[in-house]
Amino acid sequence: MPKSKSFRLRGTLIVLAVATAGVIFLIVRENRSHDDLSPEAYDFAIDDTASINRIVLWNRSPDTAVLTREAGVWLINGTSPARPDAIEVLLETLYRVRLRGFAPDAATTNILSSMATYGVHVDVFAGDQTLKSFTVGTETPDMLGTYFLRDGFGRPVAVHIPGFNGYLSSRFFLREDLWRHRVLWPNQEPVSAISISYMDSAKANIELINKDGSWSLSGQPADGMKVQALLKAIASSQYEGVIIPSDGAYAKQDSLKALPPRVRVEVRRTDGSVNSMLLYHIPGDPEAIMDDGLPQTFDPNRFYAFLDDGRMVLVQRFGLQHLLKSSRGLRS
Repeated sequence: MPKSKSFRLRGTLIVLAVATAGVIFLIVRENRSHDDLSPEAYDFAIDDTASINRIVLWNRSPDTAVLTREAGVWLINGTSPARPDAIEVLLETLYRVRLRGFAPDAATTNILSSMATYGVHVDVFAGDQTLKSFTVGTETPDMLGTYFLRDGFGRPVAVHIPGFNGYLSSRFFLREDLWRHRVLWPNQEPVSAISISYMDSAKANIELINKDGSWSLSGQPADGMKVQALLKAIASSQYEGVIIPSDGAYAKQDSLKALPPRVRVEVRRTDGSVNSMLLYHIPGDPEAIMDDGLPQTFDPNRFYAFLDDGRMVLVQRFGLQHLLKSSRGLRS
């Protein structure tokens, strides 16, 4: 083959190769652009939330909250029942979340940077199948949307729940104490005995014992209907919140425990386990004046409480009204 023809052929092949590479680059770039704008990029909703049995939330702290459904009951980190209301809100969010708009190009870099630092990553599973994986970022400037980013995509989008005015990031929290069910005692074993002691009124003390299906109060027959109401209160009464190290009251634990409790509750179960609660007064507002003109000595509506698992919690007198009964109210 003449030298000139070989040279022209080689030049033609080079041109074709460069053109092919250019076309491939344009196709890849175009496909990626389409990916970031395609429905998959903003498809966060899960139609069949009943199939979800595990949700993992984590961030860079690293903090992790693992929610699992076992025998129809949601648990937080595999140990304690989770709050039904918080689970319901989370599942509703996963079902109803919809696209609100795309993140502005000029703001995308800052949004992604914020997500990398403060975002909460969410993995949703049905058995061994991953249904959705995405990152929850900050709220939009108008506070009516939240930036989400699906795994595998490079452009965040603003999402919302139609008809709801607000942002969604607060629904994806990580603190275990906030996820835990606030019922005082998750233990649902049958009750065999109940003891309630009042420091200020010994006459109101309760000593209930179940013997062969009949309840007796200090050796005397007890009102069966009222005892059942008390048992229901034991199973359902809740605390207001857990006292954590960042709360000012957390440092008061030792000084409180050195004092006799105002109320002591002890619940014995048929399996031999015991649940307890010790109540202590909360100091009153020094600026509050009682009806007698004296400063308020203690909060009339709340108590500090210590549960048998060692946690210090805040409880409301109103919330315990069906639990803190007197012996007079239980007599047959």
